[in-house]
Amino acid sequence: VGTTAWHGLIDLGRLGAGDTVLVHGAAGGLGLAAIEVARHVGARVIATAGTRAKRDQLRRMGIEHVFDSRSLDWVRASLDATGGAGVDVVLNSLTGAALDAGLEVLAEDGRFIEVGKRDIYSGRRLGLTPFRKAITVASVDIAGLMARRPERFASLLQRVWSAAADGLFAGLPVTTYPFGRAGEALRDMARGEHVGKLVLTEPGTVSRLAVHALPGGRFRPDGCYVISGGLGALGLSFAERAVSLGARNLLLLGRSAPSAGAQERIGRLRDQGATVRTAQVDVADEAGVAEALTAVRSGGVPIRGVVHAAGVLADATIATLAADQLEAVLAPKVRGALALDRATAADPLDLFVVFSSIAGLVGNPGQAGYAAANTFLDGLVRRRRAAGRVGLSVQWGPFEDVGLASQDDVRGSRLADRGLGGFGVEEAWDALLGFLAEDAVVTSYAPLDLKAWFDAYPETAGLPSWSWLREDQGAATGSGADVEFTALARAGDRERLDAAIEQTVRGLAAKVLRLEPSSIDPQVPFKALGLDSLMGLELRTRLERVLGIRLSPTLLWTYGTSGALAEPLADLLLDSVGAEQVSSR
Repeated sequence: VGTTAWHGLIDLGRLGAGDTVLVHGAAGGLGLAAIEVARHVGARVIATAGTRAKRDQLRRMGIEHVFDSRSLDWVRASLDATGGAGVDVVLNSLTGAALDAGLEVLAEDGRFIEVGKRDIYSGRRLGLTPFRKAITVASVDIAGLMARRPERFASLLQRVWSAAADGLFAGLPVTTYPFGRAGEALRDMARGEHVGKLVLTEPGTVSRLAVHALPGGRFRPDGCYVISGGLGALGLSFAERAVSLGARNLLLLGRSAPSAGAQERIGRLRDQGATVRTAQVDVADEAGVAEALTAVRSGGVPIRGVVHAAGVLADATIATLAADQLEAVLAPKVRGALALDRATAADPLDLFVVFSSIAGLVGNPGQAGYAAANTFLDGLVRRRRAAGRVGLSVQWGPFEDVGLASQDDVRGSRLADRGLGGFGVEEAWDALLGFLAEDAVVTSYAPLDLKAWFDAYPETAGLPSWSWLREDQGAATGSGADVEFTALARAGDRERLDAAIEQTVRGLAAKVLRLEPSSIDPQVPFKALGLDSLMGLELRTRLERVLGIRLSPTLLWTYGTSGALAEPLADLLLDSVGAEQVSSR
């Protein structure tokens, strides 16, 4: 960080005595190093930081002007602090609209030094108007400097090393974590609440290295993937996706022999070059499971993954719940998971996925046993991860086309009426691959209509655990925006409709990403802003609620930005309003 700060401020920024520098993200390691370099040359520092605690820390360090980096209020505040003249140097790590704002706050002959990479890699464009002030824009690329100009880097390193030896960076705060707590350190870093640098120590605390669930985005062709419930529609659907992504060895476990339909689907998998073994075994039978897996290993194929999709539903209220009903529900989930967990303890697994249920998270009348069984799966995965083993538990909502909920139209309709919608298997597998790539532990996937849910379960709305969702639901649905959109669509006012929808998309995306709406640039891709598959589902659900229309699961990713998304959303809304007008005639 010292080398980056020195190169950015001194070599590229030409910072000198009497200059004013605006340091964004000043409470981080780079920001604190930049403050030391600026003070070293006699420059005045204006700083921004993302939390009140960080801003208070910077003020205690003697920095008079400290502003919030998560809004654009720092623009006017920085100009006021410089008497309207602007700052001489901006050391920038912010993205989106803050990039243009940073150019605006520069003084004449100012230098804008970019240390971030997101906008560069996404091809962010800059207007030329600020260049009327004869400003300079440069980016810091220490790795590139090492490769392209090694002698220049060596000179830079020597200067910074000498300054460090003289005590220039001696006061930079450091928080240490043992290597065994690297995951915790990364989560703390992602929250952005730390001051200074996070440093990993004590490498001896690591007993097992993390693995990639899907190396190169593919299943291993030389490993075997075990799927419990593998002869049912849900398990076979996942098997088909696995084969499409490179899997060539599958073991499908099921209590019954394959049906004619299952045999046909397995035949198609074999036609694609996959070796598909089946074993008629109850997954709750630990000895039977161990025997089936031993047969695979004896053929020289290592077991690389487990997907536990087996399950049974037997709804009953607490008053009528019988012991045999409870056992029928618990056995495949609980005993089956334990059997697979123990039978694969010595296998080099890339993944161990259990299919949990949203019932364990939000509850569902008549499914106390089912909720308990799935909550056990969540706990088992957490125990595995604490022991350094792979594991992912997905609390699925209702599958629309296969699975337990789809087998009972009444159950599926009841859940939908109460606000818990469904989704198809292809959408689910896309989400699952995303969870594996993100190395999630326990996560949920379900479209939840909060208003309908709270209407169906008003007591839920009063629980503290639901408070943030209740408040969020009120903010999202209480503005009457849907009425405005419908009115604009019926009036055919396309320009205002597009603008209103684009503003709403940015506002809802900001809520999902926990950002200020002003920081959502219409041209920056959602993925570059940090929107993952689960957040994408939440954003899609919010948009459907506000606009009153059903959206394709791929719409967000097809158009990619809030600016590009406005037009197709307006088209869909106009089509919907047009259909209503035709049907009312």
